Amino acid sequence: SEGSFSRPEHVLESIDLLYSMCENAGSQELKNVVTAYINMCVYCIIRELYEANPRNTDKLFSVDKAVALEKTMKYIEKTPEKLSAYIKASSGKVKKNAIEPPLEKAAVFREFIKQSESFLNNL
Repeated sequence: SEGSFSRPEHVLESIDLLYSMCENAGSQELKNVVTAYINMCVYCIIRELYEANPRNTDKLFSVDKAVALEKTMKYIEKTPEKLSAYIKASSGKVKKNAIEPPLEKAAVFREFIKQSESFLNNL
């Protein structure tokens, strides 16, 4: 069961948490990579939902669906490793010791981790 993990307000809460961690790190590049990653995940879901409506066509999209999914999945799979390498090589561009949730979001952070891992354990 997905439980409260699937509640829409939790998505906004988790994205806010993620961006607050990026903000603490002081790197615009870090925010850009995180934003692109989220946007590509959302693009795939939006495209699938949009095209599920028989009244909608795929004419809105300029990239073939299979190609878009393949490229998106490659991007998503490589991003964590690239992000990790970027942070390690940043030498001062990213405040590594500050990559943590703000104190006022600590409870939200712990709850998000708990719900995410519960979701994963039920897959």
